Amino acid sequence: MCSRLGQWSQRTKALTLLACMRGRAQVYLLHSPEVEQDCYSTLVKRLEKRFGGYKQKPLWASQLENRKRRLGESIAELGDDIRRLTRKAYDNLGTAAQDMLGMQQLLKSTSSDLRYQCLIQGCDTVEKAVEMIQTYENIHDVTGHKGTC
Repeated sequence: MCSRLGQWSQRTKALTLLACMRGRAQVYLLHSPEVEQDCYSTLVKRLEKRFGGYKQKPLWASQLENRKRRLGESIAELGDDIRRLTRKAYDNLGTAAQDMLGMQQLLKSTSSDLRYQCLIQGCDTVEKAVEMIQTYENIHDVTGHKGTC
C-alpha cells in the first residue's frame, strides 16, 4: 500500500523488500545477482520459486489434514490456523470450497456434541462454527462443565 501511495519505482520497492527481509530469505536475496536486486518483480519471482507455495501445498494440505486442537488452545486460534492452512493448501479454490474444507477439518477436531451443535445451528463457515463453539464452551464453563474438544 505504501508503494502505491508513494508511487515508488520498481527499484525503490526492490530495495525496500531487500531491507525488510530476514533470515533465509534475506540471505537468499542478497546472494542473487546485483542486477536482479534492483527489480522488484524479479525478486518476488525468485522468492516464490525458492520459498513459494506451489512446492509447499502438499505440506500445508498434510498439516491441515492432521490439525487438531492443542491442549489450552482456544477454538478461535484453531479456527484461524485452519483458515490459514486451507487458504495456503487450496489457493486455487474459491472461498466457498475453502470454507467447506476448513469446516470439515474443524468438525473433525471437535467432539461429537459440538459437531452436532454446528450442524443443527447451520454453521457453514469456520467463522460461524467458531462463534457457536465459543458460545457453547462459555455456557458450559459458567455452569461448571468443561468444554470438550
